[in-house]
Amino acid sequence: MTKKKIIYIVLGVVALVLVYFNYYGSDKEVGDIKKIVETINAVYESDDYHVEAEKEIDYLDEKESKFEKAKAIIQGILSGDNVFLDKDKNLTLDTNILGISPNGWEIKASELKFNKETKELVSTKPMYAKNEEKGVEILANKFKTTISMDNITLED
Repeated sequence: MTKKKIIYIVLGVVALVLVYFNYYGSDKEVGDIKKIVETINAVYESDDYHVEAEKEIDYLDEKESKFEKAKAIIQGILSGDNVFLDKDKNLTLDTNILGISPNGWEIKASELKFNKETKELVSTKPMYAKNEEKGVEILANKFKTTISMDNITLED
């Protein structure tokens, strides 16, 4: 046998062993696989709010949705970008939040949560509220009110 034949036989045996271990070797754990559905140019409509988004990501197991490059309008008086919808259908708005109530209040915030059941708006980040009719301007770190903005609770 020549040296060349021995090298080919050894390489063939090594290749067979590698193929065998690759095919019959232990399977690697994949772990939990999340069920996600992505929708482009999505529109989400509810009795209380309307969301238009460039991209909607639905987390099916958690029953939550995330909207990217989105615009949400809550009962026609509040709007904001970057929307998150939890399993209870409560909205969290993030960035460029602007609200104008029928009783003259204008609010600007960087984050605001809307509780669908209680119709409450809550912000734990700095926000600004203004009522030109009453000549009142407010800056607060914590903010809580109803969607009608009849009674506003401020802290800090």
